[in-house]
Amino acid sequence: MKIFIFSDVHGDIYPLKELEGNKDFIDADLKIFLGDFVTFGPHSDEVVQWFKSRKDIICLIGNNDSYVVNGLTDEERKEKSKEKLEHLSNVKNELSADSIEYLVTLPKEYELNVGNKSILFCHYNWESDNEVCIEPKTPEDITTTIESFKGRDYDYIFYGHVHIP
Repeated sequence: MKIFIFSDVHGDIYPLKELEGNKDFIDADLKIFLGDFVTFGPHSDEVVQWFKSRKDIICLIGNNDSYVVNGLTDEERKEKSKEKLEHLSNVKNELSADSIEYLVTLPKEYELNVGNKSILFCHYNWESDNEVCIEPKTPEDITTTIESFKGRDYDYIFYGHVHIP
């Protein structure tokens, strides 16, 4: 089974359009997007609509998607800068009602069993409805990432979020 896993498009439609001609993407038996459709790039709504139109991709919600469509708890709001909060509000205002409805319905995780192996796909390890556990910033933070998944009983875990290859 060939699985194509990708994440963190963050409102940039151009890499998605390039995928449409990518042989690895086209030939994959299973395509999984690990979340963060929106923020940063100027095409958040177009990105969401691109995924919504693709019935061949399993999509999961990312933390930025959740911030935009589900909001933040009071504690989470305290941790974000004024600029980040304004940006999230602006992105939400740019999204169509249809895009918001789509994002709200997405799961946080997808489990797959292949042979005798269990696999978890997620954007990251979720701490609350909106917030992910721990924010690793460098490749050296991999220990922190591994620790956050302790207790999750899977043979393999694939996640996005960290922007570190």
